[in-house]
Amino acid sequence: MFNTGNSVIPNLIQTAFFWLWGITLAILVISMIIDRRRFRNCFYLLFHLGALGILLVISTWGTSFGVLLLLFFVLFSIFLFLILPFLLIVNGFIMIWHEGFRIANLLSFAFGVMVFIGEYALFDALIPFESSLSHFAILAFGILILYTCIIFLAFLLYSVLSSWIPKETTFDYVIVHGCGLIHGREVSHLLAARIQKGMKVYRRSMSDCKLICSGGKGPDEEISEADAMKEYMISHGIPESDILMEDGSFTTIQNLKNSKEMIEHRGGRTKIALVTSNYHVLRALIYTAKLNLDCTGFGSHVAMYYWPSAMIREFIALMKEYLLWYVSGAILCELPLMILFLGSR
Repeated sequence: MFNTGNSVIPNLIQTAFFWLWGITLAILVISMIIDRRRFRNCFYLLFHLGALGILLVISTWGTSFGVLLLLFFVLFSIFLFLILPFLLIVNGFIMIWHEGFRIANLLSFAFGVMVFIGEYALFDALIPFESSLSHFAILAFGILILYTCIIFLAFLLYSVLSSWIPKETTFDYVIVHGCGLIHGREVSHLLAARIQKGMKVYRRSMSDCKLICSGGKGPDEEISEADAMKEYMISHGIPESDILMEDGSFTTIQNLKNSKEMIEHRGGRTKIALVTSNYHVLRALIYTAKLNLDCTGFGSHVAMYYWPSAMIREFIALMKEYLLWYVSGAILCELPLMILFLGSR
């Protein structure tokens, strides 16, 4: 079954990881077939990739390919733990340069600093390890940061995977999510990309399709985001009769609730496409699953420098939704350390 070469790892371990790889793959595929919008799929994918990585290493142990593979994993780990935090910090400065000094634009900088401090805390507490309260506290902080990074990695990987999955082309409704306007009434580059993607999905659809402009009027806006989107669509050749307005929402979940009510009120067939920025698709689809609104997600392109901060913002928003699960997982991760500390007293 395996090319073990001069491997000293027992075949039983290789077989166990082969079955683990197969089981995690089956769980991931079945879960995605049932509903690819569920947050649990992020972790199924991470478990599967972890099992696959270990399987590849142990099944090629002792071969030249195995050495190259192990070297790749070592270099990749160095990249994740040492270089990536630095890149996030640099991206924070780039965000400020392009988008201005705002709290939201500091997310990648803050996350990079947090990861760097967490990694330093782990090394500082473990080398050398002491049983003092201060060392246990530092180690607990490092474990919390590592736990958070693993969840973020799972979210990131599944977001990318789900964007690659082939999608349907025939819809009855295309919901386009709004975002902030420039000078109170002008469509921003970010919103224009969403609208253009929505119009592309609309024009490609083989059925009688309607575009739903979804977005209310913020306190600093002269018109609603839906009104601005409608004007943009009409100026690009979309018939006004094919545009529906949802202008009473201020959050993603409100966008979806109001759009769902509008669609259900109209009756008829309801094959729905949801269009938003590529970083926002997974969270929006997770919300549609909660609302029992069957949607296919499409993501519009955003500038590469903007993507890291946007993904971190999406991750924070999801952790607020799943706060109980996040805290419970953190407690489980810290539990062995608590037991070790109490046992050393």
